[in-house]
Amino acid sequence: IIRHPLDSKDEYLDYGKFSKQTEKKKYDWLYLQYLRRNHSFKKKSKFPFELMNLMHFFKNLKSKKEIALKLIKHVKGKTLIYAGSIAQSTELNLPLYHSDIPKKEREENLTKFIKGEFKILCNVNGIRESANIPELKYGVIMAPYASTAGFEQTVGRFSRLQVGEEAEVVVLVAKDTIEEVWLNNAIKKLNINKIKRVEIEEIDILR
Repeated sequence: IIRHPLDSKDEYLDYGKFSKQTEKKKYDWLYLQYLRRNHSFKKKSKFPFELMNLMHFFKNLKSKKEIALKLIKHVKGKTLIYAGSIAQSTELNLPLYHSDIPKKEREENLTKFIKGEFKILCNVNGIRESANIPELKYGVIMAPYASTAGFEQTVGRFSRLQVGEEAEVVVLVAKDTIEEVWLNNAIKKLNINKIKRVEIEEIDILR
C-alpha cells in the first residue's frame, strides 16, 4: 500500500464558475459536505450524493495518474492496472479493457495480454472473474474498493499462481483521507503479514 498525499499546489479542479482549486482543497470541501449530510439526516441513504461525489473524486485524481505513470516504467512482468475510471484509464496511454471500447477490440486486447503480446493492460472493473490470466504476478490498484468483497475479488485474481509463487499488488491510497478508512475496512480480512504500508517518499522511483 503506497500512501500518497493529495496535491496541495496544482490548482486544476473545477470549483464554482470562475476558479480552480487543488486536490486538497477540493477534498476538504467534499468531505465537509459529506459530514454535514450525515449529521443532518436521520434517515441515511446507503449511497448519498455526497458520498458518490467523494468516490468520483478519488477515482479521477491527477496525483494517482502521475504515480501510476512512474510505476508503469518499472514493471517487472505481466501487469494488470485497475484504473479508477474510464477517463483516468485513457490518460495512461496503455492497451485498455473497459465498457466504452467495442467488445471485439477489448476482447482482442485481453487475448493479447493473456498471450503475453501486451505486457500491461489497463482495466476498469471490466474483466470477467472467470477470465484465466496465466503468470499474472503484478498489479496496480489506483482506486481501492470500499467493500471487503470487492477488494478480495480483485486481489484474488493475482492468487492463481503455481505453488511457491507470489504476486505483488500495489494499492494507491490518499493518506489521511476517508479513502484510507475505506481501504482499511476492505483489507480487514486479509493476511496482515502480507501487507506492507509505505510512504511515497520512501520509494526512490516515485520521488
